[in-house]
Amino acid sequence: MVKHTADMGVGLIMGGVFWDGSNIYIGTNEGLITSSNSGTTFTVQATTGITSGEVIWSFAGAKNGAATKFVCITASSADVYNGVMPWDYYSFPKGVYTMDNDNGTWVSKSTGIDLANDFVMYAAMAENNINTIYLGGNDGTLDAPLVYKSSDARNFVE
Repeated sequence: MVKHTADMGVGLIMGGVFWDGSNIYIGTNEGLITSSNSGTTFTVQATTGITSGEVIWSFAGAKNGAATKFVCITASSADVYNGVMPWDYYSFPKGVYTMDNDNGTWVSKSTGIDLANDFVMYAAMAENNINTIYLGGNDGTLDAPLVYKSSDARNFVE
């Protein structure tokens, strides 16, 4: 067992998993769950930086040499539950954050992303490239698919 949910009405939402040898990182609506012993035991890692009332919705990670980077998309805790459908994206995303080297600090990277009209729902990275991050979702203005890309893990371009 990894974790029992704190709220049975919401459930435990897994936004993504990153494996790094014996280290496992799971981004969930109840925080970053980690294991350093190939999954024998798990703990919820203490982290800071994500705005109060937001939870992880989508999560990805990458490693290059000794450097590790995580990215997550957050949503309001009131909007996250088991059964959220991909088309339930209107005003869903609240933030985009990255964390370097499992240091416990999420840093906002939402600048340049129009979260009021561009509804990013999914984060992705190649497992060996810490600088390239993709965010996918829907352009609320055009009602069309949308992809943001960052080549430097800081600035996103639509």
